[in-house]
Amino acid sequence: MPETAIASLVEALRGIGVFADLPEDQLQWFAAQVQERWLAAGEILFLKKTPADWMTIMLAGEMQAYLDDDPYDTDVYLIRADDPTTEITGMLPFSRMTEFGATIRAVTAVHALLFPARLFPELSQRLPVLVQRLVGIMSDRVREITKNDQQRDKLMALGKLSAGLAHELNNPAAAARRAADELLATLKELRVADLQLCGHDLSDEQSAAIADFENQAIAHATDATPLGALEQSDRADEVTDWMEAQGIEDGWKHAPTLVEAGIDPDSLEQLLTQVGADALSAVLTRIAAQLMTARLASDIRSSTSRISELV
Repeated sequence: MPETAIASLVEALRGIGVFADLPEDQLQWFAAQVQERWLAAGEILFLKKTPADWMTIMLAGEMQAYLDDDPYDTDVYLIRADDPTTEITGMLPFSRMTEFGATIRAVTAVHALLFPARLFPELSQRLPVLVQRLVGIMSDRVREITKNDQQRDKLMALGKLSAGLAHELNNPAAAARRAADELLATLKELRVADLQLCGHDLSDEQSAAIADFENQAIAHATDATPLGALEQSDRADEVTDWMEAQGIEDGWKHAPTLVEAGIDPDSLEQLLTQVGADALSAVLTRIAAQLMTARLASDIRSSTSRISELV
């Protein structure tokens, strides 16, 4: 390398903290060993997983290190000239790195010096003070990487916690929404049944019988032990058959709810005797709607309580 070029590089090196006060002859030797690189924005200096054979000294410009070869990868770090924490990068003395862990790409026009790692043993003999400083840079880099890794792990753990919490919240929240939608539909059925009953001109005795039947059903639904699935299904079939025999074609919709309230064909026969066949369908629709309203309200309360516990 011409002496004028070496002198120019020595002057440039003195602008970097770890080189600033080194003897002239040491800087001249160092400058004679380096390769100069000029990169335009977007050009690649090193590819990921290529041998880590060079120490890089940034004289001007900025580069980015991508953990993947995707320029839109968000997990990157910046390498800037005039930044003491990044202006010397790549392979450093005593580092165990064997290959570059990221692709290094210029963000702006870059002027850099590359010092060959194969000369590190000679560098240690000729410039021991510099090597000591470079080891300090490497130690700082390790601490920074460790801190970043810990921060990344914390963010990942927080992300998993947030995802888990969102999943837990979504289950009761979705259940509450479904129950609320069903509740609106059930209240509509209840209003229709009330209007139908009003058209039957029930006597006081009939109204009292209906009220007593409803109260007993609601009390049973609140306190009774749930039936097994098979027994529940069998009893619902019996109630459905009984209602169909009375001409109530959509009785199957209400049968499971009525069975949960302890209603069976015998109690239905007694109710039929008290209120008559004409009002029976409206009475059963109203009772089923009341029972369903109570159950849906309980479901909403349970779901919202679960959300409160999670939050």
